[in-house]
Amino acid sequence: MPGPTTMPGGSSTGQPLPGDVSALLRAWTDGDQRALARLTPMVYDELHRLAHYYLKREQAGHSLQTTALVNEAYMRLVDYKRMQWQNRPHFMAAAAQAMRRMARRSRAAAQCEAGRERRACLARC
Repeated sequence: MPGPTTMPGGSSTGQPLPGDVSALLRAWTDGDQRALARLTPMVYDELHRLAHYYLKREQAGHSLQTTALVNEAYMRLVDYKRMQWQNRPHFMAAAAQAMRRMARRSRAAAQCEAGRERRACLARC
C-alpha cells in the first residue's frame, strides 16, 4: 500500500486521493485490485484519444477499431505483472507504445492478406 496521502488542510489518509492516477498506479502495483477498478474509468478516455490518433494515421485497410485497440492495449497493460508503474505519464507512454505496436502488426497483417510485402509474410510463417 502506498504511503499516506496528505489531504488539503493537512489531514492524512491511508488511501490515494480519488483523482490521483499516479497514486492509484502505485497502489495497483503494490497489489491493490480496488485501485485498478478505480483507475480504469480515469484513464479510459485518454487511452481512447490515443488509439484514435494512432489509427487515424494508419493506411486504409487495417482491421482495428479504436475501442478494440484500447481494450487490447489495456488488457496487455493489466497483465504486466512485473511492471512497477511510476506515474500517469509512465502508464500512458507504455499504453501508447503498446497501441503503436498493435497498429503496426494490424497493418502488416492487412498487407499480407492483400498480397503485398510477401517477404514479411513469409518471415512470420
